[in-house]
Amino acid sequence: MTIERKPIRRGGIKSAGYDSAARILEIEFDSGRTLQYSGVGAEIARRFLTSAAPASYWRDNIEEEFASRPASPKVAGRDSDGVADVFGPTPEE
Repeated sequence: MTIERKPIRRGGIKSAGYDSAARILEIEFDSGRTLQYSGVGAEIARRFLTSAAPASYWRDNIEEEFASRPASPKVAGRDSDGVADVFGPTPEE
């Protein structure tokens, strides 16, 4: 799954995007780490994405309220299914 992120560039957050069908908020931090938060409602995501202080909104309303996991890395220009992470790239990659 690829979530289109928009630049944020404030408070240590580089970019973020939201998948309303899956209810996943994806946040890329200046450190390069990208996390996906599951079960996030559309209103919470909208408020975060439009906040004048997104880092504060994230800390207060998202960080400890929703389950997170690292976003899947891109492999050879497409989303990884995790297999390459465990077994290495396939011959066509």
